[in-house]
Parts: sequence; C-alpha cells; structure tokens
Amino acid sequence: MLALLLALSSSPAHGARVKDLGYLYGTDPAKLAGIGIVVGLNGTGDSPRSEAAINTLVDEMQALGRPITAADLMSKNIALVYVHAELPVDARTNTRMDITVSTVADCKSLQNGVLMDTELFSVGGVTEAFAIASGPLSTGSVSASGGGDSSTRNHPTVASSPGGAQVVRPHPLYVETRAAVQVEYILDNPDYTTMSRLSEAVERSFGAGVAYPRDSRSLLLVIPEEYDGQFVNFMARLEQVDVLVDSVARVVINERTGTVVVGGNVSIQPVAIAHGNLLIEVSADNQVAEGAEMYVGEAPTPVVVQNAEIRVTEEGGQLSVVEGGTIEDLVDALNAMGMKPRDLVTILQAIDAAGALDGELVIQ
Repeated sequence: MLALLLALSSSPAHGARVKDLGYLYGTDPAKLAGIGIVVGLNGTGDSPRSEAAINTLVDEMQALGRPITAADLMSKNIALVYVHAELPVDARTNTRMDITVSTVADCKSLQNGVLMDTELFSVGGVTEAFAIASGPLSTGSVSASGGGDSSTRNHPTVASSPGGAQVVRPHPLYVETRAAVQVEYILDNPDYTTMSRLSEAVERSFGAGVAYPRDSRSLLLVIPEEYDGQFVNFMARLEQVDVLVDSVARVVINERTGTVVVGGNVSIQPVAIAHGNLLIEVSADNQVAEGAEMYVGEAPTPVVVQNAEIRVTEEGGQLSVVEGGTIEDLVDALNAMGMKPRDLVTILQAIDAAGALDGELVIQ
C-alpha cells in the first residue's frame, strides 16, 4: 500500500496562534561547539594510531600538573569527540543545557563514557567560552558480540547528556526587552497573505498603529503605551492572537520511502490518465454552498464544495478529457486500486509535466 500523508482540508486556510507561527528577531539560540576527550571506555575508544586523542589528553593532563607522556596512554579507553549545543537567548550564568557528543576518529562506541571538562565556544568565532560541558554520556545503544559475530542497535558513536553543560557567559546577542519600544516578529514560513492577515489580526486585538508589515517574513510591532515596561504581558497576549494561515500549494514526494505529502491547496486541471493497463478519470462539479461563509479579514467569502467523481478502468478504456478535480480524489482512487508507491510517483510527475498540477512538485 502507499505510504501516504495528506494535509488536506475543505478550506485552503486554517487558524493558528501567533505563538505557533514564528519568533521574535534576536531570540535565536547561539550555536556552541568544542573539542573534548571522553574517558572510561571499555576498549571501544580510539585506537593507539589515533594520535589526536592521545596528544589532546596529554596536553590537558600536563596543564593540570600531571607529568604524563603519550606512551602512558596507549589504550583504547579514550576518544576524541566533537561537542555541540544550543545556548538559549535567555540563559543566565549557571543555567544547564543539553549537549550532543560525536566521535571524531575510529572510536567504536561511547557507551558508558565520561566527558572531561570541555569548553564550548560560539561558532561565530568568539574566543571566550560560553559554557563548560562534562559528565557521563548516554548513547541509547546496545552492542553484543561473541564467536566472531556482533550485533548493534542504534548509533553508539553519538551520545547525549541532558543538562551536560553549564553556562558561564550569557548569550552574545542578548538584549534587555523589559524597556523595549518595538520588536520584530519573524514568520517561520514567509507568505504575503499570511503576513497581511497577521497584521490585521494584531491591530484588531491591540488597536491601530501597532503592526507594520515589512515584507512576507517580517512584522514590526510597536508596543502600545499601556504595555510600557510590561513586555512579558504584551507578548503573552500577542501569542494568543488567532490568525488565518494561508499555505503554498505543494506536493512533496520521497521516492525512497514512498511517502507523499499533499498540501490542502493542491488541485489538478481536467485530466485523464492511462498508466499501463489502468485508466483513471477524475472529474469535479464545484458548487457554492448556500448559507455557508468564512471570513477573511472583514469580507465574507463563499465556501466552495467540491463534488468529485472518480472512474477507474483496469482493462481497455478510451482516454478522454474530463473536468478537473482535487488531487485527493486521484490519490483515493490509486489507494483503492492498491497502487505501488513508484506508480503514484510516476503519475504525479506525469501530471506535473503535462501542466495539469496546480501546485509545486517537490521530489526528495
């Protein structure tokens, strides 16, 4: 059967809270990274030929006043690792944050390893550390071997540590928002229609002169006087404002997994399809539903009801032009016939090539 996901609705738009549509400019987490050493591995670490791990540990131990040499560390119980994390914009000194640790050389597994103190720096090139990572690691993997055979579940060369790093410096771009006069709101999915509706919804909630759209992604918000010094309260109310969200007509196909995701705005022009000995015809008779309206801004918009008819013929059949319909109707017909994922992919590509697909076709 087809591995199929449909994002379809009777209306091309849906309501959502401002809280779920984007974020404030400047509140992105900072990416941190560092190179460290994991110790305590049970013979699954880097091999002696991996000099980088050994030399790094020798330097650290000598800096601590421990006079050891590379010859003293010819074991497979240590590993050179890459450590990365994301520093929240509101993180303060001593805040804990999660880290992810990945092997660099030929380490077989980080299971049960312990990360030595590792400084984490901003990827932007700041020379002072923002956090210190250390502590036991968890891979969530299981490995077993015997008699020349081995079995591994999950990925043992990547580990995590919840709360494994401690912040020592605040976010490099942190700005005090308590006395902010204006802020910039960024949509995750840029869209002019959604931006226009967002601006209208905000001004209906707070009054005129609050929202100024800059483009399809950015909305400038002027904080009302009644919220002077009350930025948190302003944002709490803003996050709950409902917006009618529009979406791009798009079909996404993953040929490897046979997954198809269809957006609610996608439709097909009048088309008849013959695939092998299979003939599929999709027709639709669209009608305006009496007494049914939806509001976009201040203007009522009629609700269109799509009455689709599907005909499937397995043998013979004459190819003919019929009225257009929705791609949902086509997919339903293909699923009813037990079509294979590759057949669906081929058919959708052919419809797009013929110019009958009203939407963007994305193949992963």
